[in-house]
Amino acid sequence: MLRVPEGPDAGLRQLAALRDLWSAHGALRQAVAATRGLHRLRAAARGKDHPDALLEQAALGTLLQRAGQPEGAALLDRAWATLRSVAGGHDLRVAVVAQNVAAARLREGRLDEAEHALEIAYRIRKERAPATVGLVAAQLGEVHHARGRAGEAVPLLAEALKLATEREGPAAPRTLARRQMLGTVLNQLGRYGEAVAVLRPLVTSLPPAAAPDLRAAARFELGLALHRSGVREEAVRCIEEALRLTRSLGDHPSLSNRVTLLAELHAERGRVDEAEGLLNEAIELDRRRHGDASPQVASRMAGLGAFLLRYGRDDEALGWLDAACSLLRTTVGDADPQTTAVVDTTVRQLLERVQASVARRDLVLARALVHRAFELGQPVLGRDHEALRHLRQLRDNHRLGT
Repeated sequence: MLRVPEGPDAGLRQLAALRDLWSAHGALRQAVAATRGLHRLRAAARGKDHPDALLEQAALGTLLQRAGQPEGAALLDRAWATLRSVAGGHDLRVAVVAQNVAAARLREGRLDEAEHALEIAYRIRKERAPATVGLVAAQLGEVHHARGRAGEAVPLLAEALKLATEREGPAAPRTLARRQMLGTVLNQLGRYGEAVAVLRPLVTSLPPAAAPDLRAAARFELGLALHRSGVREEAVRCIEEALRLTRSLGDHPSLSNRVTLLAELHAERGRVDEAEGLLNEAIELDRRRHGDASPQVASRMAGLGAFLLRYGRDDEALGWLDAACSLLRTTVGDADPQTTAVVDTTVRQLLERVQASVARRDLVLARALVHRAFELGQPVLGRDHEALRHLRQLRDNHRLGT
């Protein structure tokens, strides 16, 4: 229920409150009409270039963009340019419009401009109204993260979490969302102990009625952090529960990654057959999702090949690695670091097989393996690669040329 404000601008504040209510509930037609009225009244009372009028112009532009009206972008851009020139660099109204501009730029995929606008908003709010900086800190942290600067994102995300906890409580949806984001970024940075401290309260605070996707993601991130921190049994429980919840969601984009991590945990506990089954499942999941000829499938094949190598199943491993190499070369190219790494592993395996074949005097097989090693390795690794030099010596010493 709206309270009726008092004072000389009571009507305008009441109209603004209604506009905000309509906007929050998606009633864009009513919100646009209210904002047009507010803009006209502000401009008539104080001039079209007064910061209050420009603030309403920017709000109108933002709402029109949300409603799919092309005039909105021009209104917002004009308000933003004029407001910065008339209000200075310390006005909270500049911070409000900067966040509107950032939201528009994010929708357009212009991350650098969004980041610049959010930096302006953050600086002003931090200086003039630090208690209100939580939202823009979270937004700026997420943009830093999206632009590959996760280290810069962490202090902003931590600040946003602290403020949300203080203002809304530890179990509030916004607090939990910010805890999840911070924990995920800490995991990506390899700061697993810190991630555990952030994520454990998230998992315990999420109610059973929370969305399965959110509960699955929280448990997976905590399981990952625990696993990398050496807390194996609790990690397994978290990952198994995350996987159960993820499977309930059908064709989920994170399912193959979560299956792969559980396979790694099973392998560490000596449950090799279960681990192998899960790795094969991950390949099939990515085949269904991305297609047979995709880098995702190639990466899973390489992972299964590396797994089989650890258990001495060299022939099977080489089959998976060779297939992964061919697929990576055709999908991401010879210069991709993953292609280089998998080809390097495969060529070294071929070298070992050639040495064993020569020792058995099976020169027919050795010749075929040498040919495949050069065919695969030279375009990616170059002639002077260590394993290829050894293969060249074996070829020349044992007349393995074709």
